[in-house]
Amino acid sequence: MSITINFCLQSEWRRKMPEKKEAPSLVFWVTIIGIAVSIALSVLPIFLNQSLSLGLLIGLVSIAGTLLLDFGIRFTETRNNFSERVASLESEIATLLQKEGEDIKRAIKLGDHLARDTEIRRTIEMIVNVCEDVKSLNVDVFTRKVDEYLTNCYARVNDLADGEEVLDSEFSFLPAEHSQDKSMASIVISSDPHFLDTILGRRLLDAWRDSIKRNRDVTLLWIQEKQILSNQKFHKLVQEQQKIGIHVLIAEKETVPPHLQKDYGIIDRRYFYISEIVNGKPEREKVSNNQDELRKLAEEFSRLKTFSENSSMYYSQLSQNIHSAP
Repeated sequence: MSITINFCLQSEWRRKMPEKKEAPSLVFWVTIIGIAVSIALSVLPIFLNQSLSLGLLIGLVSIAGTLLLDFGIRFTETRNNFSERVASLESEIATLLQKEGEDIKRAIKLGDHLARDTEIRRTIEMIVNVCEDVKSLNVDVFTRKVDEYLTNCYARVNDLADGEEVLDSEFSFLPAEHSQDKSMASIVISSDPHFLDTILGRRLLDAWRDSIKRNRDVTLLWIQEKQILSNQKFHKLVQEQQKIGIHVLIAEKETVPPHLQKDYGIIDRRYFYISEIVNGKPEREKVSNNQDELRKLAEEFSRLKTFSENSSMYYSQLSQNIHSAP
């Protein structure tokens, strides 16, 4: 039995012997010493006239202890090697950041922005893919045109960065899709309202309805002459506006100071638009977030409300006056 144990120990010793001629490691010497001690403890009971089984048991326990010690040393060396590699990697990353720091910062900032704004990310992805397709055609004039169009696109978008622009009238001042906050819009119509009874007016009504569905309170203040307000056609338009959830206020133009008679809208006290009326309909809007102008318009709207009343109350009183007239 002792011969078998010694053979196994010698096989283990051969397995652990380094193949290359390198300086023996700590693990190697621990294993050699452990094996020698195990052999000595295995045969010692025999010389002391003890049983063979006791020698075998002591030998097995010694081997187990040697293997555990071997495992502990290897684990420590592996951990130290891992720590050294991590430290080396951190050093390489620090060196890379030092050399390419600004580019990496810009890339991280761009990636973070695109991750938050899915709409811009999809658009940029489509632009990049199409530009690659065009450039793959290897047509010089197309490649130059791609660069030209991208530059023009940047210039047009950059024009919006100053917070003020004149846009074609689209009635598309809708709350942002990602916004969960309650939104508010205060709108004044003082020009001839006949365009509201056209296809353009229907588009405007649909846009307001869409805004309300997106959690926006819309207050619409009419400044019109009494003869227009009493017209049955416009009374029905007011009722339609009320039906979709618009808070409609009525002010007779004859009672409102001229400097308050404008066509505009204030959105969430963040920005405003002033409509430019051409041929009886809104043609363009000046959109701006100029805080001084915004504050002035908000004050004017608050003052304008003192000349107005709720549309239901107005038409109720109007009906009474008509019926009580001689």
